[in-house]
Amino acid sequence: MCKIIYYHGLPGRFPELSSVNRAFTLAHFRRQIRWLSNRYELITVDEVLNRSGAKNGLTNTVCITTDDGLADNAIFAEIVAGYGGRMTLFLNTAVLDNRDLMWRHKVNYVASMTDAARQKTLIGNLTDPSRSVGSRSRSRLPQSGQPTLRQPTLQDWSQHWPMRQKDSLADALWNSAGLAPVGEFLAGHRPYLSWQQVRSLVADGHAVGTHTVSHPDCSRLDWDDLRDEVTESARTIREHTGRPVQALTWPFGRRPKPELER
Repeated sequence: MCKIIYYHGLPGRFPELSSVNRAFTLAHFRRQIRWLSNRYELITVDEVLNRSGAKNGLTNTVCITTDDGLADNAIFAEIVAGYGGRMTLFLNTAVLDNRDLMWRHKVNYVASMTDAARQKTLIGNLTDPSRSVGSRSRSRLPQSGQPTLRQPTLQDWSQHWPMRQKDSLADALWNSAGLAPVGEFLAGHRPYLSWQQVRSLVADGHAVGTHTVSHPDCSRLDWDDLRDEVTESARTIREHTGRPVQALTWPFGRRPKPELER
């Protein structure tokens, strides 16, 4: 059996985008990979699939994986390769080449720029049915005072968004907060990998898989939306890398309904 360990990125590089342990550093990652490499063979998910039929083919193996396609994953891959291993990167194709900021990253960034009182006001603005953009659907959004939301934080509230509206709501939230255009943020920070970087990583022996197109909560998708999120991402990765996609990870670790996953 092969063990799988998944990372995302370095919170310290873009702390405003992260909602995970912000104390994690590149030095921590390097020490962990060094420790693992002394005890296990570091292989890709593709290698796991290719070797799964062989007796003892996965003995003392570990997969190092990352989700979201963050730019510092290229540094992770370099470190893993330095210890004789290869890793797997699961990509959200909508954001590669820094074409957009993923909706949850927009929410995290706005939350990092605002205090609790301002967040409550922003939630009220977007749930007010009298607002002009999307007013009919906004009236059905969960209010900050509902018992399902124990704290009126933007991160908690956004988990209840209808998945078909997540991107438009994230854009509306960003604009309502009065921030500079998303394009300016992307140009100045470039938080995601480019396709050229992805191709270079694949050429170096690392593997890539899909983490869907836009990082939805797949447990809340219907069949058409789930199919499009997975197959369109896989198609795009194959077009850019020339390699078929053999694996995926579900965003947030939330699997689709069993009949849809099958």
